[in-house]
Amino acid sequence: GHYVVSFLPNKQDTYVIDVRFNQECVPGCPKKVFVKDVNSAKVTGVLMENVLVGISQSFQVDGIYNLADLSARIVAPSEQEFVPKIIQTNSTECRIEWQPYELGTYLVQVTYCDRLVKGTPFKVKTYDPKRVVVYNLKDGLAFKPNTFCVDAGQAGEGSLEIGISCNGHYIPNQVKPLGNSKFEVHFLPQEATAVSYTHLTLPTNREV
Repeated sequence: GHYVVSFLPNKQDTYVIDVRFNQECVPGCPKKVFVKDVNSAKVTGVLMENVLVGISQSFQVDGIYNLADLSARIVAPSEQEFVPKIIQTNSTECRIEWQPYELGTYLVQVTYCDRLVKGTPFKVKTYDPKRVVVYNLKDGLAFKPNTFCVDAGQAGEGSLEIGISCNGHYIPNQVKPLGNSKFEVHFLPQEATAVSYTHLTLPTNREV
């Protein structure tokens, strides 16, 4: 009179198990069981590969039924590990929030029921335009070549954009790499007035 009953769940959902004896429910039935699909969890939304130091970051994870089964860890460039904040946004989604403070590459890893969530681990690189140094700026003469230098070696990976203008007009410039992310900028002033130096940013790969 002993039986072993097996079934194959085909999706993550709540299943109702009903056992009857002579058409009557036996004690403890019907019984509800929730079947988790560990492969349902995945990272959604746009993941930023390059982020600004000191700015809060977040990403979504979908396919989560119980936050207790979800864990996340982030390893900083200094190899220091910390646990980000996890916020449940609805019954199957959550948002993971964190804030980078170091310059370099972070490793983000999320697990659900001890299995890696789809889309993780992934790496995030940080940059800081405040660490770009512009030096050797000096007054010059109209129609005489002028130069200055830019050092982006301590700002992280990024795209260095250099713009020079005078009275609203763009002045062409030439950039000479000096090595170690240092550059020498050459331009020819067109008139005797103040020149503006703009567009010193670092969004992606270090290029000129």
